[in-house]
Amino acid sequence: MQRYGGAGRYGRNDHVSQGCIDAELKKLAALARVMPPIFLAVSAFLINMTQSRLIALVREQIGQLKALGYADATIFARYLKRARGKFWLLS
Repeated sequence: MQRYGGAGRYGRNDHVSQGCIDAELKKLAALARVMPPIFLAVSAFLINMTQSRLIALVREQIGQLKALGYADATIFARYLKRARGKFWLLS
């Protein structure tokens, strides 16, 4: 006498629904590998564009800071902090 009364059984791989689920999981795994680099590339491009425009707008102020004797690293740190603050506001 068999345990649950089933005379025949099918393995997991023989079910159509299991094939659909496997295919869906493969698609999701492929998207998980492809989408993050695309998202990061677009984000880096947008940050680069906004920083370029910001620097173009304040180029005169940067020149004045250099004329007053501020080091390049100090000026860079100031605008880096500003960019980081804007980035955290967006997220």
